Amino acid sequence: MTSNSCPQKLVGVAGTIGIGFEAAGIILAGYIITKFKPSARKMALWNVFIGMISAACIVSYTLVGCHDNNMFGELTSEGE
Repeated sequence: MTSNSCPQKLVGVAGTIGIGFEAAGIILAGYIITKFKPSARKMALWNVFIGMISAACIVSYTLVGCHDNNMFGELTSEGE
């Protein structure tokens, strides 16, 4: 798919892929917890670690921008 594709299609594809990865992550996490049986302390530390990574990723989204090339109309010096 290209950047000119219909946004609804792109959202549908991204959502489907995201759900698949979430399901795989839950199954993998269950397998790892069952196999290695980590202590509650290690699980809590892991949750804190993942939470910090998630927060860093969310903050990094503020640095991602879009090109202004596909904007409708142009702003003049008067802001119109």
